[in-house]
Amino acid sequence: MKHKLLQACIVFIVCFITFAYAKNKR
Repeated sequence: MKHKLLQACIVFIVCFITFAYAKNKR
């Protein structure tokens, strides 16, 4: 259960960084 939560957090962080990077690049 804890591992699943950690994986979800990592995916969320990666998506957030990608979104911020794309927004900054434009």
